[in-house]
Amino acid sequence: MMDLGVEYGVNSMPTLIGFGGRRAERVTDRVVDTRLLTNEVSLAAWLDDEMKKGDPFPGAGGGSSGGLLSRIFG
Repeated sequence: MMDLGVEYGVNSMPTLIGFGGRRAERVTDRVVDTRLLTNEVSLAAWLDDEMKKGDPFPGAGGGSSGGLLSRIFG
């Protein structure tokens, strides 16, 4: 998997990368801040923002109300 790290410019661990587009072909954001990654509220907000950016096509998911975690866990 080292080739993926090189391809996406991963310089440190942990690294969380958001992808967007119809087939996740573009990087939309990158997080290496361990404070954000360990804070459940901040991480949930980041995930919700990424889901809104994810797919620009109507009806393809992302951007619906309630947030990602509430859609997953009810």
